Amino acid sequence: MIINIKMMTGTDGGSGDNWNTAGYSLHQEFDELEKAGIPPLHVLQMTTLKGAGFLDRMNDMGTVDTGKNADLVLLDANPIESVQNLHGINAVIRAGAYHDNQKLSSMKERLGTKWNLRPELSA
Repeated sequence: MIINIKMMTGTDGGSGDNWNTAGYSLHQEFDELEKAGIPPLHVLQMTTLKGAGFLDRMNDMGTVDTGKNADLVLLDANPIESVQNLHGINAVIRAGAYHDNQKLSSMKERLGTKWNLRPELSA
């Protein structure tokens, strides 16, 4: 029997929960979905298409297309081959600004130290 259950990824940390760190916890979720046997393509779709569909925003996000928001995560390797490739972020384009890996690392260190979100960075 096949059961069609709609799923999407996302953190529940929006309420100020100190146990979930947005971004970091999403990557933990990718790993858990993979352990549960969900194929990499489905995890990627749950992170892009499904979220946009849930928010009723398919007209301006969820896929790369003319006229849509140009927020992108550029990866080092193909995420369809392995969920682990979702961890290899090379750069981010957000609101028209390009953030390379060096800038992203600097931001993570600064934020992790400020809020102690990543204890290994403040040691």
